[in-house]
Amino acid sequence: MVTILTLALAAAACSTPERHAARAQAAMEQRMALHGPACARLGNAPHTDTWRHCVIERSSQAELDDMSGYHMGWRHGAWRP
Repeated sequence: MVTILTLALAAAACSTPERHAARAQAAMEQRMALHGPACARLGNAPHTDTWRHCVIERSSQAELDDMSGYHMGWRHGAWRP
């Protein structure tokens, strides 16, 4: 039991600030790829502060939309897996 706990703590310690930053960067790059074109079509020049704000807002709204109304398969008025 102690060995398992020690291994779990050692694995958790492997998550360095650099790894955490790399995961955050990868997540933001994914958001930019997904929502960036729509923000550009809305008139925001790519890679400006307003464009970044748009990307964050759209990705946050998409995440909320995915979570809202979902309970045990019921989503937006229809059963979905």
